[in-house]
Amino acid sequence: MNRIVLAVTGVAFVLLAPPRVLGQGTASQSNGPAADYMTRYHEILNIQPQAGQVAEVHHLVLTRDVGRLTLEQGQLYLLSPIGGRVVGAVFRGEGRFAFAPTVPAERAELERFASTPTIDDTIQEAIMLFSDSTAAELRGLAFGPGLIPGDVGDHVRDLLGSFKGHNDGSYGSDVLSPLLNCDTSLFFLARVEPVHGEALLFEIDPSVSEAVQLYHPVGRLRWGGSWAVITESPLQHPLAGTGGSWRFRERATVPSYQIEVHLRSTGGADLDFAARALLTIKATEPVGPWLRFILHSKLLVDSARWSDGAAATAFKAKDEEDLWIRAPRRLSVGDSLALTLFYHGNLIDRYLNWFYIDPTAAWYPINAQ
Repeated sequence: MNRIVLAVTGVAFVLLAPPRVLGQGTASQSNGPAADYMTRYHEILNIQPQAGQVAEVHHLVLTRDVGRLTLEQGQLYLLSPIGGRVVGAVFRGEGRFAFAPTVPAERAELERFASTPTIDDTIQEAIMLFSDSTAAELRGLAFGPGLIPGDVGDHVRDLLGSFKGHNDGSYGSDVLSPLLNCDTSLFFLARVEPVHGEALLFEIDPSVSEAVQLYHPVGRLRWGGSWAVITESPLQHPLAGTGGSWRFRERATVPSYQIEVHLRSTGGADLDFAARALLTIKATEPVGPWLRFILHSKLLVDSARWSDGAAATAFKAKDEEDLWIRAPRRLSVGDSLALTLFYHGNLIDRYLNWFYIDPTAAWYPINAQ
């Protein structure tokens, strides 16, 4: 058995080894941040229009950075709450969706896709998910009993299903994170159905540097997902921490890692990989309690614990890279926690007598806050 101990500041290191993871309707199953990952996961998949939560809409304008959704005339159906709060609604009627990127390269990409550098189309439906100010903007409407067409629920299920991975528990982190944590953020997502042409997905995802995103639908067999990006760009007024990473907006840091790696020979002349990672998590803004890390899809989590010895709740879907850890509380600015994670898996590849790790593999838990 080979044993390697690493004490590292930052995350730039290489492992070298010898060859040997609003309205008031029916109450949510739980209020606030989810206590259990799978319970909240199933709750999200089962979001439905609420009986008695229908309103007439007249010229309601929702402006989100370079996107604008105008609900001119029609009905709005609130969706069942998550964590005790309204997080979704469906609009049916006459409306418009406008999208005008300010970044020249993104205008060019949009023109290449749609033959125009901006969009201003009539729409007949918009399905919205949100954790921003949208719920407050809807409070001025008069909600009450009303007919809910049967296909409204079908369309909601189709949209929610489009973010689901191939295995149980796997779900798009951009949608999942605000619903797991019940936090207030700029998250806003709308699937808009134009009167003519295919549906579009407009999103503000505050967890990443390029938060403003526009997608079009694609086949999973070809692309591995339901939506492909058309344009993505930073917010016009970027959030704090946007410049700290090329991909994720830095809401928490991991100043250091201590990683102990064990490589064990197998009967098939391969090497099993097992590791213990001690990492310190420090919040630079309020975050959590569910914290996201990236860990290679082949790696399995054995256990996790905090510095006081208490077990840490962890979830990682089969063959997925998202690793979710639930902190004991939502972290405030300056809060710090120490986490020890034990994991293993078939990470090391062999070619003849050479053993190697894919240089892109997340063989230690990478911060994705």
